Amino acid sequence: MVRFLTLTLLVASWILPSPCRAEVDEALLSLSLEELLNTKVESVSKRDQSLLTTPASVYVLDADDIEQSGATRLQELLALVPGVYVGDVSYELPSTTIRDLPEAETSTVLVLLDRVPVHDPTSGGFIYTGFDIEISEIDRIEVIKGPGATVYGANAATGVISIYTKNPSTDESTEARVQVASNEYLAPSVAVTREINPRHRVRSWLKFISHSGYSDEAFDGDEILAYSSVLKTKVPIENRYNFDDDDSQNFTFGLSHAYQMDEVSRIENRVLLSRFSGDRVARFQQIYPDAPGEIIPAEAISHENDRTFLVASTRYLRPGTKHDVFGTLSVMHHDSGSGVLGGVETHVILADLELQDRFRVHPRHVLSYGGNARLIHTDWNPIYERSWLRPSDNENMDLLYSAFLQSETSVRSNLQLLVGVKAETWTLISNEPEILPSVRASFQPTSRMALWGGFSRSITTPAYFESAYETRLEQLPPAWALLAAGVPEDQIPAGAGHWITLVPADDVRPTEYWTTELGLRSVLAERWSLDVSSFYSKTDGRRRAVAPDLNELVPSTTTEGELVIPIAFANTVDLESRGVEMVCRYQTSLSRFVEFSYAYLDLTALSGPEGTPLDELFFEAPNHTLRLRGHFPLPGKVGLSASAKWTSEDERVSPYDYVEQVPKSEELGGVVLDDQNTRWILDLRLNRRLPGGIDFAIWGKNLLNDPYVEDFPDFDIFPHPKAVERTFGVEVQVGR
Repeated sequence: MVRFLTLTLLVASWILPSPCRAEVDEALLSLSLEELLNTKVESVSKRDQSLLTTPASVYVLDADDIEQSGATRLQELLALVPGVYVGDVSYELPSTTIRDLPEAETSTVLVLLDRVPVHDPTSGGFIYTGFDIEISEIDRIEVIKGPGATVYGANAATGVISIYTKNPSTDESTEARVQVASNEYLAPSVAVTREINPRHRVRSWLKFISHSGYSDEAFDGDEILAYSSVLKTKVPIENRYNFDDDDSQNFTFGLSHAYQMDEVSRIENRVLLSRFSGDRVARFQQIYPDAPGEIIPAEAISHENDRTFLVASTRYLRPGTKHDVFGTLSVMHHDSGSGVLGGVETHVILADLELQDRFRVHPRHVLSYGGNARLIHTDWNPIYERSWLRPSDNENMDLLYSAFLQSETSVRSNLQLLVGVKAETWTLISNEPEILPSVRASFQPTSRMALWGGFSRSITTPAYFESAYETRLEQLPPAWALLAAGVPEDQIPAGAGHWITLVPADDVRPTEYWTTELGLRSVLAERWSLDVSSFYSKTDGRRRAVAPDLNELVPSTTTEGELVIPIAFANTVDLESRGVEMVCRYQTSLSRFVEFSYAYLDLTALSGPEGTPLDELFFEAPNHTLRLRGHFPLPGKVGLSASAKWTSEDERVSPYDYVEQVPKSEELGGVVLDDQNTRWILDLRLNRRLPGGIDFAIWGKNLLNDPYVEDFPDFDIFPHPKAVERTFGVEVQVGR
């Protein structure tokens, strides 16, 4: 009934006339979706092109979408995109995917900040923890749902997320905003735009965030109710998980500078500096010392996480009728320290140079070509002698370089053909180049409809922790402890007393993705649009850590004379995935629209270790996801933004025994805090423009659910569930 009334109110607020609208909306009442679909997007081919005829599945969140969303984190914005799955492992750490298996640090989706890749080469993915950007500073986010490797290279196998921040405008301004929400969330920010002279403009901003993450109220007390996958009901279990979850602070500084050199050429400079510090507490399984009586340090059960993230870039642009040239030089510096089992310090420096020229051969043929070189330096050092992470080589210097060529041909006035190829070499694993080709076409039978299709090969390259570092995971009890526990002597493994260790893999190779796509975009009526895309992808050689043999021992790569029980990443799993994404939008102005979307994703394991089923290899995203979102003007100059989502059952939470702190099979009666049933999620935001240029907003998130576990990886190093709960907040902004 609550859901029915909520949806009824949403529909009523859309249908009922509103006597009050902002002045900007009056000028947009005649805005057609045909104009909106001709919005220019850049991320598909690194040049502006019409969204209607772009031969790829692209979804754009513009500045108005971002403002109306009420989002406070990047992952909340991405959760609005049809076909993108975002779950929460904890407040700071999401589990995300685009057309693939969800992971905390997915290596198949490339994240760009102002055209600069910001992924972490040590893990191979993008780290959300510690990465913060003022939401109001984002001009737009373009999300490619599908491969972008021919343009961007490796690790853009299933998607590309391009974040573009605002350029400094010619109008000088000072803006201030403060957000206060539940769970001790506090986020003040200030932004200033200044014109130094007619050629120089600068915009800078500061932001501070402090919060306690998701609280532990769902796990307070001596006993909690958890869902039993065998009994199909909730059962009481002992609660051991009344710990804090991500009590953290984040300080971020941003700077953008634009310099117009002459009538044609310009230079854009950008800097983002983010400093994150946070604490988590987790209870590990008993770590047995090498000898009785040895004391394990207190750091073994705490996680102190400090990260410093710096990215600076300079971009030169010289557009022209014959040549359209750009070059980008960027540097990313990433420092972090984690106090887990003694802890480790990591230092990563990534320097990247990219050059590209778009050459018009003749009016119907354009050739784009260029290349990039990326130098990556990593330095890992244990904080304590018993650190769980021990690099085989404390310092690494590796090079990634590539060349790119793409031909754009107008076969006919309404038929466009794009053929491209990228050759890329990553010296960490090989000096041989990987060839990443693609063929894409767009056909426009009418001015209001476009059909497109594509075929491509993409890869994800092994990361440092998969191929260069030794990571100690757990120490087996020594033989004396097993005997004391009553284990028969003939059943004690040869590895008793040794560490189960993730060791560098010598033969790990890139994972291949072969993808076919088809899509349609159309303006169905004056204010209705439809965007449908479908895909099929074959994944060859997905990397996975092979289960250890407790009787196998190999020499440690870090400690001379020590033996360990090895685990190594290997290309052991083949998958196929298929899906459909549909977005239907009704829009009369920027302040009044309704969007309905549906996403279907099916993942199937073709092969794996001994034919292991997919749900025992990885966590799956939901097969079906429905979204309904919109923005509606209400009486009294009030704007309402709403986002509702329904997801089908999925395998995101495996049965887990929270008493013994070990995974349990369904036959053994494992229990989970997530009942794996279908789920409704509803977020609402109300905003009003007050006199004096003050904007006021209130919001509520996850309004239909009690606290629940959104995602829980069974190999997470912090083995306690994280509650995703209702949150409420207010926002005040002045100076717009």
